[in-house]
Amino acid sequence: NKVKNMSNEEISVELIKIKGIGQWTVDMFLMFTLNRPDVMPYSDLGIRKGMKILFNLSKLPTKSEMETLSKKWKPYRTVASWYLWKVTDDS
Repeated sequence: NKVKNMSNEEISVELIKIKGIGQWTVDMFLMFTLNRPDVMPYSDLGIRKGMKILFNLSKLPTKSEMETLSKKWKPYRTVASWYLWKVTDDS
């Protein structure tokens, strides 16, 4: 139950130490294994494309732009991610 009490950031720092594990893998683990409600996978191409469509951007957003745009969805950015993937699938 140690993991259950750790923050998303603490889990990320520990998992990134494992060879072959990157931030995208950590984000998917947080979202789909630990069911964390507030994960925004900034490196996911589908999420970037979804934000481009949703916000009518001329190009894919940077991580910094995504952080700013997703603040209003806190603490439910995982749910927002599901919708962003759906927006991309439907386009």
